[in-house]
Amino acid sequence: MSTIRGILETVLYADDLDAAERFYTGVLGLQRLGEGSALMRTFRVAREQVLLVFDPSVSEAAGRDVPSHGSRGDGHVALLVEAGALDDWRRRLEDAGCGVEQDVTWETLRGRSIYTRDPAGNSVELTEADIWAPRV
Repeated sequence: MSTIRGILETVLYADDLDAAERFYTGVLGLQRLGEGSALMRTFRVAREQVLLVFDPSVSEAAGRDVPSHGSRGDGHVALLVEAGALDDWRRRLEDAGCGVEQDVTWETLRGRSIYTRDPAGNSVELTEADIWAPRV
C-alpha cells in the first residue's frame, strides 16, 4: 500500500473572494491559478501545494459535483517563509495596512511566527522555521 506524500490543497473560506484575492496575491505575493469563479480562488503556495479560498455560501450547497463543504468563522493557515525573513514580512504587512496580531517565539519548537488576518478574518501565520519537523 502506498503512503500519503503530503497535503495537496488547503481550504479557507471567505464571503468576499475579490478581497481575498487582493490579500493573497497583492500582500502575500502568491500566484493566482486560473480565472477564479463565484465558488473559489486558487493560489500556488509551492510546487505541489495550493491554497483554495471558497465562498461558503456556494461550496456548502447540495448537489455539487463534489461533496458539499464549508465552514463559518475564522480558519487558520500557516505559511513557511525563509529563515530570518519575518521582520521583512512584518514591514510588508504593515505597509499594506494588515497589522501583525501576534509575534510568537516558540522556545520548545525552535521557531518564530507572526500572525495577521486576511479580509475574511482567517488567521494567517507566517513562520520562519519548520516547527513541526521531527527532532533528532
